[in-house]
Amino acid sequence: MPLILFPGQGIPWTSSVRPFLHLPAVQNTLKHAEQVLSISILNVITDDGCSRTASQLPTSIVQPSVLACSVALYRAHVLSLRELPEKHSLFLGHSLGEYAALVASKALSFEDALRVVDVRGRAMHECAKRYADTGMLCLTLLSRNQKAIGAFHATLQQILETQNASVSIPEARVVVANLNSPLQIVFSGRKTALQAFSGKAIETIQSTRTGSIWRGSRVRSTMLDVEGAFHSPFMEPTEEPLYRALQTVQWNLSQTDKDSHKLRVLCNVTGDFHEANPNILSQRLVQHCTQPVQFQRCFDTARSVLGPDATAFDNGPATVASSLARQNGWTLESERNES
Repeated sequence: MPLILFPGQGIPWTSSVRPFLHLPAVQNTLKHAEQVLSISILNVITDDGCSRTASQLPTSIVQPSVLACSVALYRAHVLSLRELPEKHSLFLGHSLGEYAALVASKALSFEDALRVVDVRGRAMHECAKRYADTGMLCLTLLSRNQKAIGAFHATLQQILETQNASVSIPEARVVVANLNSPLQIVFSGRKTALQAFSGKAIETIQSTRTGSIWRGSRVRSTMLDVEGAFHSPFMEPTEEPLYRALQTVQWNLSQTDKDSHKLRVLCNVTGDFHEANPNILSQRLVQHCTQPVQFQRCFDTARSVLGPDATAFDNGPATVASSLARQNGWTLESERNES
């Protein structure tokens, strides 16, 4: 029983999906999405002259398009990988990918997901335009030292608290956006504050005395290819329109676990499984925009259910989810099949 993974939006989705466009399941799913959305997804994917990055495409286009591509690839995988135990799998999506996970689990229809994510993407795009000087910073620890790995989160949290204590305006503070793995945390905030925070983190870890736990460790600092400061208070204006959109959804809760009354989809906000309750589902998806993604906790929860020998299946697009799975100690289904 694998854990099936779906990525978020900050991925090279157009180039990742292009090789699969010949598959009928992919073509049909994307054409269906275009009818629902009035977005020319296929044109964006096949535009060979398009050298725009994800941040240069508006979030209002990227989010529904990535959702459509994720579902298209999932349908193709189910058809081609007969051994994929769809009915018994657990589903985990990162940020935007949570909607694809809900569709794959059959809790949410593809059409409803597209309409909700269309509203979500437009609202987040407007927030990004309003706060154009904001972004997201990813810090990844490059180390094999278990003591360094164990201290990474606490050290960054201490640096964060020190920096935030020095500013009086809440909007100038940096916040945790994604707790991805023991080796990686993503932060949101104003770009100048993120740059200052990155510098302090690198200096703390890479400029320590010989003999410290950080000896031989490095930090990779990357500004993510997204429009704004997602999963932060900067996204609060998205809550009302997203809530209204979610009230139109017809949830299918027939796949609920009879004992726990929970879905087979992990919730980014809590790190636990989604409650099989329409009101709570809507509440969590609204909170999702402004609260951190508890991705590491989601992996831990899945492990507690599936056991130590369980594998992860990266649905795609791209391979970001594979990287995060490995950072959390998971073996990929493809790697198990090769061994």
